Amino acid sequence: MQRIKAEGDYAAAKQLFDRYGVHFEPTLRDEVVARVERLHLPSYTGFVMPRLEAVHDGGSTPGAIVDVKISYPQDFAAQMLEYSAATRNLRQ
Repeated sequence: MQRIKAEGDYAAAKQLFDRYGVHFEPTLRDEVVARVERLHLPSYTGFVMPRLEAVHDGGSTPGAIVDVKISYPQDFAAQMLEYSAATRNLRQ
């Protein structure tokens, strides 16, 4: 897969897709669909993305990133409003 992607090998990608991506067993598909339906899940999901903050080295290599702090400072609605404001100019 990595080689196909890296080299942009369309013929190999098409062969892989034709062999594994198009054909499926209808009975297996029906079983999966039935299991999912019993869970009564919504057809979409949403989640809060973590905020990542780089921790820089103050030692021998100033500025080098040595760790990453992960936090979840917002709820879903607040994060979506922040993303909307940050990408407003892309939608115009």
